[in-house]
Amino acid sequence: RVYDNACVYDNAYVSGNASVCDNACVYDNARVSDNARVSDNARVSGNARVSGNARVSGNARVSGNAQISSNTHLLTIGKIGSRSDTITFYRNKDKKISVICGCFKGEIDEFLNKVTKTHGENKHAKVYQKAVELAKLQIDLS
Repeated sequence: RVYDNACVYDNAYVSGNASVCDNACVYDNARVSDNARVSDNARVSGNARVSGNARVSGNARVSGNAQISSNTHLLTIGKIGSRSDTITFYRNKDKKISVICGCFKGEIDEFLNKVTKTHGENKHAKVYQKAVELAKLQIDLS
């Protein structure tokens, strides 16, 4: 079920009772299945898998080797940091936490290193560090 202004293209597909709606896009080799829902302005790409009863919404960006089958596998925080942008934390296929924030895409430890290099210990660095702490508490890696 793909409706509103949503798009699914390249080798991506939606199956089962899954839906993609509003202005959401699913592309590359991404898969959305079961009862999952991708909505608002969310983007799912790469080899990402969204399944079960998971919801990806808002301005969330999920890509690469993401494997989201529960709402506890994803955390999105909007209007954060030096760019007032959205940051998305998600469980990847290796059961580690990956991050997409601005032009950064990688694992959580790489993100923290990049934050330290870019911001030192300023306010933005502290906000990003707190977001990482929250993601580690929220995201179920089991």
